[in-house]
Amino acid sequence: MLAEIMHKIIGFEKEDAGPYYPRPSIAGPERCIRQMTYWGNGTPQDKLIADRAISVMDDSRWQEELSADTLRKSVYKVHSEQMPIDCLRLDFLKKIPTHYCKICEKESWGDVLHGHIDWMIKDILDNEYLIEHKAINHFAFIRYWNGEMPLDYFAQCCLYLTGIQRVLNDIDRAILLVKNKNTSQFIDYKLFYEHENDNVHVEEICHSNGEKKIGNPYLFTMEKVVGNAVDKFALVHRFTESKTLPERPFQYGTKWPCGYCNYGDTCWEGYQEEFEARLDEGTLPEEYLDACRYYLELNGHISAMQEEKDEIRDKIIEAIKIQNAKKARIGEYVVTVRLQEFKSLDQDAPEVLRKQCTKTSTKEILTIRKPKPKMMKGR
Repeated sequence: MLAEIMHKIIGFEKEDAGPYYPRPSIAGPERCIRQMTYWGNGTPQDKLIADRAISVMDDSRWQEELSADTLRKSVYKVHSEQMPIDCLRLDFLKKIPTHYCKICEKESWGDVLHGHIDWMIKDILDNEYLIEHKAINHFAFIRYWNGEMPLDYFAQCCLYLTGIQRVLNDIDRAILLVKNKNTSQFIDYKLFYEHENDNVHVEEICHSNGEKKIGNPYLFTMEKVVGNAVDKFALVHRFTESKTLPERPFQYGTKWPCGYCNYGDTCWEGYQEEFEARLDEGTLPEEYLDACRYYLELNGHISAMQEEKDEIRDKIIEAIKIQNAKKARIGEYVVTVRLQEFKSLDQDAPEVLRKQCTKTSTKEILTIRKPKPKMMKGR
């Protein structure tokens, strides 16, 4: 009764993305520069943000409040929540009002990289840290704990630290606090930003389960963070001024982020014609010789292994067939054969004949698994 209307209610308050302007949250290297250029050019979006996505983002903001409220109950002093920060001046932009900041309740200027920090904390030794809070899904959380670095979040922290230094010049450390919205687990990254070298170092990564990864002296270093962010904004400005587009940073058919981009259809429209217009032949630089040789070698190994795998598969399926069974057990393994239908479509068929040109085929699928031992129940 209520579930079906919840997202629709949230959608009533939907707002468009508003005008493009540089901001710390989009300054990182992982943000698509072509998407930023479409935004800067005022290109109409292919699709508006989904109502459920608005709910997800709103949930993330509440997660930030919950985490801050939790820290207030500790020895840490939480302060400067949503404090406005003018990180730096972008000399290539004009000094004109470009947007209205709802938090500051005033016009913001286009040549100033303006943002708002989540909060800061002070420990019992009076050490202060910038806190940047992110609430993410389980799969991204696992990727980060397994070693993938959230570069965009690091860049955002460094830009805020650049702005904070103008007021408190001894603040050079930040804590990026990442929450798993599915499991309520946390990861935090202790960051040290060298203002003079424009490099940020990950000193420590801590999981809420007690596991820690400690650098010697650092686990990871990201170089020229703020400089690269400024250069990227300058490039976007150059493209928007000239009404041109940068090259696509992702390959054709990339599901993430292209499949979720509001400009995805516009961006890839006409790509087949672009491909056909390429030269028939070119010459690769010598540096790619070893890569080509290794790729061919790997492909040969994969093909041979696939042939061997198919031979073993056919033998096992035939053995189960002789048993007149669909499932068999051997040692600690359970072997199962099932039928699965596959549909194939003649892509060159006219639209009106697509249904007639769709073929259905059936294939035997082999599955081998090793069940986990059952736990004995207590008496």
